[in-house]
Amino acid sequence: MLRDQGKLKLEDKLVSFFPGLPPFAREITILQMINHTSGLKSYGDAPAGTTFRDLDILHVVERQDSTKFRPGSRFSYSNTAYVLLGLVVQKVSGLPLNEFVRRNIFKPLKMKNSTFNSLEGKINNRACGYNLRDGKLLQEDQSDASYLQGDGGIYSSINDFYHWDQALYSDKLLSSETMTEIFSPSSSEAPGLDYGYGWYIESKYGTKRISHSGGTTGFSSYYVRYPEKKFSIIVFGNQDEGLALDPIISAIERIYLGR
Repeated sequence: MLRDQGKLKLEDKLVSFFPGLPPFAREITILQMINHTSGLKSYGDAPAGTTFRDLDILHVVERQDSTKFRPGSRFSYSNTAYVLLGLVVQKVSGLPLNEFVRRNIFKPLKMKNSTFNSLEGKINNRACGYNLRDGKLLQEDQSDASYLQGDGGIYSSINDFYHWDQALYSDKLLSSETMTEIFSPSSSEAPGLDYGYGWYIESKYGTKRISHSGGTTGFSSYYVRYPEKKFSIIVFGNQDEGLALDPIISAIERIYLGR
């Protein structure tokens, strides 16, 4: 959205938004952060005692002396990059990321049961997270990184997510040209598995398959789209250990798309 409004370019360097970053940030572009070729190291390697809020991750990167590899040279999934992208949105738009998303996505799409996680606020009707321990389901809800916004931290419902899914077929949020760009290969994790702007792209059942999964303490999710068939699979689980979503997705694909 900000690119299409002329407020930034995907070729802009990370250091242009945060001049206090080390010299390696001069090579990293917005696009490389989007398609996971930035080489930024994981914030999970931060020193003990680090608090996990979006600005804290910026300070973690400020203390690093290098990237994992030369930016743009290969693919390596980076949650750190997406936290920093959220901070770029905040800096350029003048709005906190959660408010930017609320105004520009949740509200226009009537996603009334979607919100960012919050240390202070209560989320009505929120499912708690659980995991199996010694044969019993115990509540395991949130982790140190659960309140980061740029790389996750959104609670939603299946009904709301349907509104999001349908909007991706339209120009409600972005132009059709930009939508095409988002869902086109921009980097590659492995042969036959490409990455667009936040989406894995491959071919399955003779047609284009777009997907992304995710998880945190007590929660897991898997979202698959077959745009040429107008067919999507959305699975949310309030358990992250011992709950495999891949077999569920594969079974639904076989039922609806298999011969």
